[in-house]
Amino acid sequence: MIREIKQELRVPVLADISTLEEGTTAEEAGADLVATTLVDCTSYTKMNNKVDFTFIQNLLRELYVPVVVEGKIWTPEQAKRALDMGAYAVVVGSAITRPQEITKRASYG
Repeated sequence: MIREIKQELRVPVLADISTLEEGTTAEEAGADLVATTLVDCTSYTKMNNKVDFTFIQNLLRELYVPVVVEGKIWTPEQAKRALDMGAYAVVVGSAITRPQEITKRASYG
């Protein structure tokens, strides 16, 4: 499908992935970037509430295409760490769009 999209539409393709294997497969299929959007969100990946920096490091080491880190980024320090590791970009979602989650995480005192 990636090759068809690129051929017919002539646009860059970003592939959302959940495993290293999916990342390498997407790259081999012609994806221009990969994003860690689906890490811990599939039935075959472990669910937790922390950024998996080891996974990100392995992905950055294995792939030649830019890696976009997305998912579970809650602090500027986490975003900086991902960028310092070599991520092309960091996507922040819930940390700025879900008031209930932001309030739960807020520290008072």
